[in-house]
Amino acid sequence: MFGTDLLIAANTDLLLVVLGGVIFIGFLAEVIFYKYRLPENLALMLAGMLIGPVLHIVSPTQVEVLRSLAPFFGDAALVIIVLSGSINLNFSSLIGGGGGRGVVMAVLDTLLTMAFITPLFHYVFGWPLLISALFGAMLGETTATIVIPVSQRLGLSESALTSMVIDSTFNSVTCIVAFYIIFDILMQSQGAAPVNTGVVFVARYLFELVSTGIFIGAVGGLIWVTVLERLGDIPHSYIVTVAVVIGIYAIVDILGGSAVLSVLVFGLVLGNHKLFLRLFGRDSKVNLGNVTSFEGEINFFVRTFFYVFVGTLVSLKPYSALIGLGLAFFLLLPRVLGVEATTLGDQELRDNLSLLVSLYPRGLTVAVLASTLIASIPQTSAIYPYASRIFDISFMVILFSSVISAFLVAREYRRRTNEDLYEVIKRLRRARQQLEKP
Repeated sequence: MFGTDLLIAANTDLLLVVLGGVIFIGFLAEVIFYKYRLPENLALMLAGMLIGPVLHIVSPTQVEVLRSLAPFFGDAALVIIVLSGSINLNFSSLIGGGGGRGVVMAVLDTLLTMAFITPLFHYVFGWPLLISALFGAMLGETTATIVIPVSQRLGLSESALTSMVIDSTFNSVTCIVAFYIIFDILMQSQGAAPVNTGVVFVARYLFELVSTGIFIGAVGGLIWVTVLERLGDIPHSYIVTVAVVIGIYAIVDILGGSAVLSVLVFGLVLGNHKLFLRLFGRDSKVNLGNVTSFEGEINFFVRTFFYVFVGTLVSLKPYSALIGLGLAFFLLLPRVLGVEATTLGDQELRDNLSLLVSLYPRGLTVAVLASTLIASIPQTSAIYPYASRIFDISFMVILFSSVISAFLVAREYRRRTNEDLYEVIKRLRRARQQLEKP
């Protein structure tokens, strides 16, 4: 009994050391980002790999438990990070700036990725067509958990920043829509139920998903602004706001709508509350600074633990790693085509072309859908082996696409910094020459 108590105490102490170490690693990763522009998720995922599959501080049995919890942790991280990104968006720039192009880019992210991945896995790897298309739909995401924080810190123009926030948020919607349509067809094809693939079915499904998310997000946002206005400077306002958004996310998900889109709309309404209240002939008395005062701290905490969590789930199987690495490079092709098509005719976006291409890492939605897939298919099913491979490959794609994106972003930032410094030097030389003239 005494030995068991010592073991529990030792495990508890080890857990506390790991938790403290993770927070410190998150801090160091953020410092590295500001100094070298390397996204911090990379260091955090590597730390998670050390804790999990390398050193086995988290045992394989515990990893299996964590895998079953991946959708929960993923949804929690998604809510907080999308709220953080959308609450800081200017609605006028969304309408007149890069918002519309961001939506187009999001749709192209999913469609072009499916167009590239489906024939690759069907004809080259010999996977069934529907499973290949399902995998392509899953990978049609540029993760908001990386793209939004990195975009906010890179000094992008307002139009480019808006495009990236909308793209990385809305493409979660488009790839989830595509995933569940194909998944429903796949499940029906495994049973006796007739397969419904008609245009009307797809259009109705898409309309219900999007309209439910937008409506409940907008109404919830307006109600919460009214509550904040009535209550004034309530304590812990940001935490309470997060709790409200989590509730809205769950309700929309239960009703079959796009929960991610509802969070985006809620954040837009909250961040632009003065504009919306003026439509009703009212002036806003809400002090949004009180709501967002702890936003950065909570965002940091959630991002840090989520990416360490993802790192612990990575499978180090050589087969999965090799295919994941190849896909991480391969996914640059649809990204380049999508960004090129979306930025045509907009010089401000064209000036940021290289950075827009670089911000392509896969992440949160891929992890959630991969976890959902493997949890939804019985192990006795003929398609379970494909679901298992998709799960392992998906996490390697997340890892390697993050590495490649980090390298491309850092290289582009250094190039821009050098150019900007060169321009400053030239201006100083010209000014000195003017002063030296008699």
